[in-house]
Amino acid sequence: STNVSVLLKEPLHIKVAVYSIDWIEMEILVDNELPIGRSSFVVRATNYGSGEYFLLAEGGGYQQVRKIMLIK
Repeated sequence: STNVSVLLKEPLHIKVAVYSIDWIEMEILVDNELPIGRSSFVVRATNYGSGEYFLLAEGGGYQQVRKIMLIK
């Protein structure tokens, strides 16, 4: 597993999800209102194969994409 976080300047409804390299949604980590500041989430990749994945956080004009490399 790995920890990821988002830093918000205002409360927003945010969806944070993990996508495959082909942009197929694998898992939704959160899909609700988050407060101002840093919010952290755990990605438990036990059902994922080795490879590249994307973490997308978006909502209310906020968007952040991170690339995750999983090696088992």
